[in-house]
Amino acid sequence: MSDTLHPVHIDTRIVLRVYAAAMLTTGALVVFWGPLWFGTDLGGVPWLNAALIRILGSVVVAAGCAAVALGNLPEPEWRRQGLPWLAIGHGVIAVVAIIQYVAIPD
Repeated sequence: MSDTLHPVHIDTRIVLRVYAAAMLTTGALVVFWGPLWFGTDLGGVPWLNAALIRILGSVVVAAGCAAVALGNLPEPEWRRQGLPWLAIGHGVIAVVAIIQYVAIPD
């Protein structure tokens, strides 16, 4: 018998709670202080950069909130079934961000 930990035995509740804490903290920092770090104006449009930064921070906070909800599910199987949906949501956000990055001229 092997003493190694099989991936099925990893407690998804702990993983989701750590992820949620990281995303909620990061998102809050970006929403509240992001414009101070990255500036406010973009392409001559006042406050456009600040708005984009705050939207990005809000998306990160939303991902953290979804992880909190998944982490509080009582059944491990329910959490495992929710993880692909969380991953799909992240994929959609990534695709939209890439499309926006490519569409914005330099």
